[in-house]
Amino acid sequence: GRLGPALRHLGQERSWLQREGPPTRLVTCLCELAQVHLRLGHLDAAAEALREAHRVAFAEGLGHLVARAGIVRARLLVVLGQAGRAAQELERAWLAGSAQSSVADRCAWLEARVEARLLAGDRNAASVAAGRIAALADPAGLSVQGAWSRGLYGLLRGDAESLARAVEELQAQGARAPLARVLLQAGSLGDPEVLAMAIDEARLGADLPLLLSCLHASGGEAERREAAVLARTLLDNSSGARRELLVARPSVSWALGRLGSRG
Repeated sequence: GRLGPALRHLGQERSWLQREGPPTRLVTCLCELAQVHLRLGHLDAAAEALREAHRVAFAEGLGHLVARAGIVRARLLVVLGQAGRAAQELERAWLAGSAQSSVADRCAWLEARVEARLLAGDRNAASVAAGRIAALADPAGLSVQGAWSRGLYGLLRGDAESLARAVEELQAQGARAPLARVLLQAGSLGDPEVLAMAIDEARLGADLPLLLSCLHASGGEAERREAAVLARTLLDNSSGARRELLVARPSVSWALGRLGSRG
């Protein structure tokens, strides 16, 4: 429900900026709109907003905003299970990860890289990227990204103390979705209690793809029933190749009760 007002506001702002606003603000609005759609599981709507963002930014010669749209597109590809394509998208969006960009854009680029490398099973590359985020985010006052990256870095490097401190910081800041992402990785190592915490935080964080991943990692029958509703929402809001890729995802297959889908 909390994303509903954001979606309405961004939709209204998009309409106004299409008529009156400068291209920079329109592209920024479209990228934010795509991220809200992504959290809601509206993958077609997210892709459509990103197409417009790329078209406007490219036409206006706004290279840094072309790259910013590429970051969000990479995250969409991660949701679709396409680690390789996400990595390629981030390579094309290299400008966002360079010293020429703002710290916020560099951290966002690295964050998407972490997600893509974790999906690909490359924990070492993910930990390197997480460490780079921490080095950038903390001095810039990006406290949530700093805590998330330090927690993930601690987990991947076996530093339980750093992980625990980061979890406490994220809890204190009410950063539900970032906390759920850290707990999901920690719980996936074989701790059902941590996975249960990840599920609770993902629900509160209002991130449908993340919650589906947490439920799938837990794997219980009650969790599967909840996941089935989420999987149908994803499929109902996706078409064509995106829908086909979703159907092939283990989490979606498991949620819908298909055989051989726990991999």
